[in-house]
Amino acid sequence: MSETPPPPVRVQFNGLYRPDIALLNESLIPYGRWSEAHIAALLPVAVTLPAKISQRLDVLKGYLVEDGWPPQVPLNARQFVGDAVYQMIPIVQDDIASGIRLMAASAIRDDGSRDVAIRDQVLSSFLASKMLSTARALTNFVLEGEIPLDWGGEFDGLPQIYSNDIIQGLSFLADKSHGWAGWTDADLWVGERDNRFRLFVPICPKPGDANDVYSLSAEEVQQLIIPQLLESSRSDQLVCASIRRLAFEPWASLSHGLVVRNEVFVDTETFTASYGAKAKIASISADRTAIWLQRFPPNERRRQFLKMERSLEPVSSEVEIIIEKMAIFDS
Repeated sequence: MSETPPPPVRVQFNGLYRPDIALLNESLIPYGRWSEAHIAALLPVAVTLPAKISQRLDVLKGYLVEDGWPPQVPLNARQFVGDAVYQMIPIVQDDIASGIRLMAASAIRDDGSRDVAIRDQVLSSFLASKMLSTARALTNFVLEGEIPLDWGGEFDGLPQIYSNDIIQGLSFLADKSHGWAGWTDADLWVGERDNRFRLFVPICPKPGDANDVYSLSAEEVQQLIIPQLLESSRSDQLVCASIRRLAFEPWASLSHGLVVRNEVFVDTETFTASYGAKAKIASISADRTAIWLQRFPPNERRRQFLKMERSLEPVSSEVEIIIEKMAIFDS
């Protein structure tokens, strides 16, 4: 007689986007003897959306099913709403389930033990960032004639977005604890030459800090880099191997496998990839750097700037021009 399978792993959220990690951990316990391959491919995951988002989706579904749209809503807006409800949200739930499987599998060490602390750190960041970006996107589907939402105030003043790319949530959350000026795109190469992941990395860590993206701490790699790999469409085996290497050898992985592209930028004023993001990042960085340089005598400031210039890449030249105009350096 076959053994009854455990119930699905449960993903729930407190508030708008904070995952219930304790509940997630508890529901993973029955799968402690499953193999890495079995977890990556077959771990059952049940995703419950935050209550506010579920309620909003019910309203939008009501419009779609009953055709009871507010009178001012144009036909093209109705199509956007349909795409959000029937395409974006199912993809979000699939991405979350896949990310849980991949990280749970990647946390298994060679001796079969689970590194629960790393798993929790990564999944907490991944789930919060993905749900935050989804909530942010949904706030832009408020229709003309509707009562304003009673949630989403944290997005006031930010540009409208209609995609829920994880970086738009990840950069928002990271800003509260790190305060970077922006992010840029990079390729993370793993193993064979064709095995690469496209992701975003933070730039301009702190004024006066000679460090750069290659010297992120292990905790920062878990919070900022690995969560982006969980959305990869590459093979389970490759993703798990890459995540494990990043988790257990972050310095080697970044110093030997990361190539910063500097083609797409996300600033930390709008938390959006846009044409003007690089200029915003340069302006933010220049203001912070100028304040920091004024701590030194005028004849010492240029030397201090040169010591930290690498940490300002890829906007170091723009920052230097702005600072020159401020007459910060000794003439």
